[in-house]
Amino acid sequence: MKTLEIAFLGDATYRPSEIVADLRNATESFFHPMRIVGYWDDPSNDHTCPQSLFGRRCPHVLPQGDAGRVDYLETVQRDLNAVLHIHYPHARVHFYLG
Repeated sequence: MKTLEIAFLGDATYRPSEIVADLRNATESFFHPMRIVGYWDDPSNDHTCPQSLFGRRCPHVLPQGDAGRVDYLETVQRDLNAVLHIHYPHARVHFYLG
């Protein structure tokens, strides 16, 4: 998977959005016709979880040593067919496109 980090530099007069919906819209506009298949919001651990959609326990938020833990990157590649990872470090948000 390719990774692209989009960082905003400047004199801090202006501040880029940290709203996930804004960043999602910008990402899909920049990389059209690709679509977002998953995301991870670091501050809240909110994410698109295929296991939760089917009523199963989310394996992504389990502690590091837990045998049931699955890395989210593995899930988005295997289950959601993601090929591009976009990271906005100022907002600590990751988007995965397929």
